Amino acid sequence: MEEIKREVVIDTDYFKKFTEKCPSGELFLRIMDEMNVSPVMHSYVYTEELMDNRTAIELVEKNEIKIYNYSNFIDENNINDYEDKFKRAYKDFNFKEFDRNIYEYRHDKESLGEIRSTLMAWYMNINIFMSDDREAELFVTGKLSNHRRKIIVYNVYDTLKEISLKSTKNIRWSDVKATAKFATYYEPGT
Repeated sequence: MEEIKREVVIDTDYFKKFTEKCPSGELFLRIMDEMNVSPVMHSYVYTEELMDNRTAIELVEKNEIKIYNYSNFIDENNINDYEDKFKRAYKDFNFKEFDRNIYEYRHDKESLGEIRSTLMAWYMNINIFMSDDREAELFVTGKLSNHRRKIIVYNVYDTLKEISLKSTKNIRWSDVKATAKFATYYEPGT
């Protein structure tokens, strides 16, 4: 009987760093297997931020990455709460009020993928968000996560460190060496 893997929300920057040196997606999938997780993405990340990324397209077509839409986590019971959280998150990331259509607005320099992905994780009770965006990590750990719903953020460095600590692993240093140089270590509290 195959073990059911927990889902993790993948952000654009994280995905690109694990697929840049290995465009087949093999390394990314091996990392997911090592972490014993199943990757999911918000539809905005897939259609707006990775729209021309052949690796993402192929992995989604092969059902290696699952795409979630708003209908998977928003309904009439939580729509107002979601919209309020989105507006607060937008202000936290961009230091200005949001006054547009939440579901249709697109912009590549306003952290919209991170906002949508982190809120999706929160509403779907997915407790891991994989992103190399420092502001997203600070938002999740400082403003979104709480004692009832805790979301852990793994950047590339944290992921490689977690795998290195495993007693049994199927990835060698030579497999991740090229990607590791993109890994950013953050001092706790900075």
